[in-house]
Order: sequence, then structure tokens, then C-alpha cells
Amino acid sequence: MIPILNPKEMYSLDNYLINNVGIESKLLMENSAVYSSFKIREILPHYSNILILCGVGNNGGDGLALVRHLINDYNVSFALIGDSSKQTIENKYYYETLQKLKLEKIETDEIDFNNYDCIIDSLLGIGGKPPLNKELTNIVLKANSSDCIRIAIDTPTGLDSETGIASSPTFNADFTFTMYAEKTGLLLNDGKDYCGTIITLDLGVPGSLISSYSIVQKYDSIRLMKRLNNTSKFDYGKCVVIAGSVNMSGASALTCNSAISAGSGLVYLVTTNKPLNLYPEIISFEISTYNTSTLNNSKIQQLLDKSDSIVIGPGLDKSDDITNMINSILERYPDKRFIIDADGISALDNKNVYNQNITITPHIGEFANLIGKNRNVILDNLVALVKETAKKMNINILLKGTTTIITDGEEVLLVSDGIPEMATAGSGDVLSGILGAQANQNLSSNYLQILANAALTHINAAKAALNNKNSIIASDIITGLKCIK
Repeated sequence: MIPILNPKEMYSLDNYLINNVGIESKLLMENSAVYSSFKIREILPHYSNILILCGVGNNGGDGLALVRHLINDYNVSFALIGDSSKQTIENKYYYETLQKLKLEKIETDEIDFNNYDCIIDSLLGIGGKPPLNKELTNIVLKANSSDCIRIAIDTPTGLDSETGIASSPTFNADFTFTMYAEKTGLLLNDGKDYCGTIITLDLGVPGSLISSYSIVQKYDSIRLMKRLNNTSKFDYGKCVVIAGSVNMSGASALTCNSAISAGSGLVYLVTTNKPLNLYPEIISFEISTYNTSTLNNSKIQQLLDKSDSIVIGPGLDKSDDITNMINSILERYPDKRFIIDADGISALDNKNVYNQNITITPHIGEFANLIGKNRNVILDNLVALVKETAKKMNINILLKGTTTIITDGEEVLLVSDGIPEMATAGSGDVLSGILGAQANQNLSSNYLQILANAALTHINAAKAALNNKNSIIASDIITGLKCIK
């Protein structure tokens, strides 16, 4: 797994390196410049025309230091943008160094943005917060309109490096060089739309030290269950799915079909409306209505008793009877692993304390309804609120989005490889089925990693299904599951 830093953690790590290890801040900037110059040489041919846009803070200092390391191989121009009276000590040092070397800045009103093969954004870095002032807005608009390669140092200007919320405009980078580790804002909300290819530069700092400052980690390595020869279907888990209604029977089919395709040994469906497109491998039980008396049905009770995982919610609809039924099942089977999705989530109360065998899988709207907060308030503090809610309710939360956030209230994992083509009806139902299957497969001793693995499996199946097509539908993702090796 890969550590992810927020701005506060980044500053803490910087302070430790400066005050405890004894690495001067100027040397950290020098390392940033050296490492960045190596990557630029991999991207740009020699003698390309480069413009480096430098702010007056330490991110601008990184850009000013970079000038020296490129000047002999490229045609480099640089601009210093902002109030010079607010230059940091390090920024001023590198600016004066360039002056002593007879390298003069270009004034902003003299810049022809169309004259450059590459524009490098070293204006604000992780300290920048939207919205941009008038001067920066004008510069970013001109940089974005230029037909060139754009590189951001640490964070594109206009993007909040913690939340990933972008201002209008935000520097639209083809590459983002990020120091020590990726920042949360590069992966959340709008971040992935503005960062291009993210390249992490460790600056010679040990990964173990970086990880020690990181609460959030990125899960990036899929695990598939190894099947032994002397086994049967009973060795790969029994998943019960309670899902579907008269208008949404397809949701139950997508969930069950994905669970069996993701490797569950046996999958059972309990529903009021059996779908026509249910795989023949699924064993279904049709009931007249959802209520607490469902638990008194001897066949259903036997199913739940013998199950390893229970998926509740896809296409279920909402009613008091359904809420009571779900809570009765949760109370009766505290040792079962539950995946609760869609309408099933509305049966939970955020004031209640449950148990960590329960995983809910909301999208942002469902999460907002659960905790009773405005969507925009949540987006401003996304990771912290999801973590806080999981801890308060004593459950696992898998928040679906451009980057999936998974937490038990202590540890936080991100799965950031999702593609926009997955934003299609029924995609979440497919994920619920994969979660129901992999919850039984003991892929890791860490259950949070099992959940993250299911999310990554979902993504890889979608990528396999896309395979040069313009779009996919949810059932294509199920087909893609069979292509993952």
C-alpha cells in the first residue's frame, strides 16, 4: 500500500526533517528541483521552450531552484508572481541566486503563453486554497489555453490539496510532480480531472518515515483467491442476497450474478420479485413481502443461519416494514458479515452503535442522508467525516466515488483507480455482489483490505469490460470479472 498525505501531515513531515533530522529547508527545495529536473528530461526533448510560473512562497522557491537545473538543456523563462514583500526566506534566496547568475525574470505582461512547449506551475502548491485572486485567475486561464505540456509542482494552482475541490479556473496539468507522497486532494472530488499523470518524488526520504506521518493509504494491489484442488463449492462461501422489488428486480440479478462470478461458492436470493435475467446458478426464494415475519420462514431462517455473508439493500425500496426487518436481521446475526447498500442504508440510524461485521456502501447522496449534513459541507471535509461516522457507528464504510474511501473509523484506505465509465446504473449493485463474495474468501487478515480488494476488483473488471469501447453497462462489469487473472 502507498501512503497518502494531507497538507497538515506534509508540513509535519517537513518540520521533522528540518528540525529533527537537520536537513535545511533550502536543501529540501534543492532536492525537489533536482528530482523534478530528472523527470522533466524524461518528458521533454532537449531545447524545448519552458516557462516556469513561480509564486512567492516555498512552492515558488521550488520553481526558482528548478530554473538552474534546466537552464543548460532547455530554453527557460521564469516569472515571479505575487507580492514580493511576502517572499519566504527560501524563495528570496533562490530568486537572488538567479539574479547573481544573470538570469532575469520575465514580467507577467510580457509573457506570450503560446511561445512555450511546456508551462510549469509552481505558484501555490499545497498551501493554495480556492478561489484564486484576479491575477492568478488570468494567468491560469492563459496557461490552460496554451497548446503545450503543463506540469504542476505538488498541486495544480486552484485545486485544494486536501479536499480536491477545484476553483474555476484550475491549472489543468498533464503531469503533477508531488513530493514525498500523493496528497489527498489529488485523488478526491475534482482532483483527478486536473492532475494528469501523478508522479511521486520521494526526495530521498525513506518510505517508512513518510508512512509514519500518513493516516490514509492507497490500496493498489489486487489479490485473487487461490483455489485448492481438494475443495468444493462449500469451501468458497455462502452468500445470501436480500434484494429487489417490483420496479427494481434487475438490481437483485446484478448483485447475485456478480457474487457468483466473483467466486462465491453458493449464492441465494431472497426477493419479492424474481428477476428474469438471474443466472441459473443462483438459488432463489420468493416471498410475498418484506417484514419481520420473513425471519419466521423456516427456509429463510435456515439460509441465514448457514450463510457466511449477507447482502441487503439493492433495489429493496423503503418502508417501515423493511427497516424493521433489516434491524431484526442485524440483531439476530451479529457474527455474520453484512454488506448493506442502497435503500438498506436508510434502515440504519447514525446515532446507533452497531458492530464491525457491518459494511455500508453509500454514494455521497446516501451518506449525506445518513448523517444529515449538506453535500457541500461533506465534500469540504470528506475523509474526516467518513472516518468519524464509521467510528461513531462502529461499522465499516465504503464510500463510492471517483476515489473510493474505506474506513473502520481508525484506518483509512483509498482506491483511486476508478474510471468515469463506471458511473452507470447498477454499477453499485455489482460492487455489492463482489463484496458479498470476497467477504467470505479470507484474502487478508485485515478485513478493511478485503473490502478494498473488492473495490479494486470491481474497477479492474470494468476496465476489462471497457476494452477500447466508449461505454459500458453494469452487466458488462460482471462479464469483465471473468477476465481478471
